[in-house]
Amino acid sequence: MKKQLPLYILLVFLIVVNGFFLFKYLGEAKENKSKGPKSPDSFITNRLNFNNAQLKQFNALERTHREKMMTLSEQIRATKDALFDKISEPNADNSVIDSITSVIGEYEKKKDLEVFKHFRAIYNICDNNQKEAFEDLVKDALHKGPPTRGRRPPRGKVGKEHGPPPPRH
Repeated sequence: MKKQLPLYILLVFLIVVNGFFLFKYLGEAKENKSKGPKSPDSFITNRLNFNNAQLKQFNALERTHREKMMTLSEQIRATKDALFDKISEPNADNSVIDSITSVIGEYEKKKDLEVFKHFRAIYNICDNNQKEAFEDLVKDALHKGPPTRGRRPPRGKVGKEHGPPPPRH
């Protein structure tokens, strides 16, 4: 029994240490999950430092904008479904396909106009200092573009924005 005592002490120590690290790891994972990525609307309101009245107006604009964008996205999806249903047709009429793609283009145009009108409405609820900050915010967003979501640059694209991979050490 005395020969096994150090083994039991080591076993208890390892269990305690593992428990501590699991607790710490799971606690950090919960914290990061609750923080999560900030939504664009909270980013805008924080960056522009809206007051309560502006926040109410902004939230109303956001709800209306989301509803319109969802409707347009559903229309685009349905129209694209109609387009790709034509794949199985052996003699698909090119004029019908052109017509469907034109409708998709019109819906995309409506989405872009809706985004512009939404930003214009946000701009109109800003005071003069906020208007300046909002213009900078929109310019930054336009120049950066959407996040890449971890995708790699296309193969063979080497240049300013797609340089060669870093050297391995």
